[in-house]
Parts: sequence; C-alpha cells; structure tokens
Amino acid sequence: MARGNMLLFQQPELIEQGVVFESQPPQYFYTKLNDLKVNMLAEATKDAKLRAEKMASSTGSRIGSQRSAKMGVFQITAVNSNEISDYGINDTSSIEKEITAVVNVEFSVK
Repeated sequence: MARGNMLLFQQPELIEQGVVFESQPPQYFYTKLNDLKVNMLAEATKDAKLRAEKMASSTGSRIGSQRSAKMGVFQITAVNSNEISDYGINDTSSIEKEITAVVNVEFSVK
C-alpha cells in the first residue's frame, strides 16, 4: 500500500486521538513576469496609440506626438476574469493566467 494511502487509512484513528487536520488550497504564482514586462509595455503602448488614433479620427482630428507615458499596474488574473484593481492583481488561485499591462499615454491632438 502506498504511503499516502496509509495516511488516509489512518486518519479516522488519528482524529479519534485528537489530531487536527487542516488543508489549504494550492497557490500558483507566475514567476517570470520580469521577463515579459518590457515587451508587454511596448505592446500596450502601441495599442494605446491605435485607440487614440481611432478616438481622434472620430472627431475629424489626428493625434500628434506622444507627450508622456507612464507604466500602470499589471493585472494577473484567472483566464476570462473581469476583475481589476487600481493596485493591480496577482491571482494565485488558478494555474492558468492572463496578464494585462496597463499604460497611460498622452498624445497631443491636431
């Protein structure tokens, strides 16, 4: 009999002796975020520019030069989650994750 199975088999006897069992769900951490940050921020900035161009063109304007850019928070969430936070999220409950990079970019308008 496997050692783990023996422990399960002995649990009722141990509980009768007053041994308390406590279990916590596993936590899953993404440990390679630093490897992705630069590329993710670059992609987020490109996306911000596209969005700004669409917004400006809808009013007959064009965007000019980029005036500023600030790195925002990273949201590490479970797949298909709609959870967000001003401070960022680091979901540890799910093994599969989505990572969203947030940037704040300001453009001049022509």
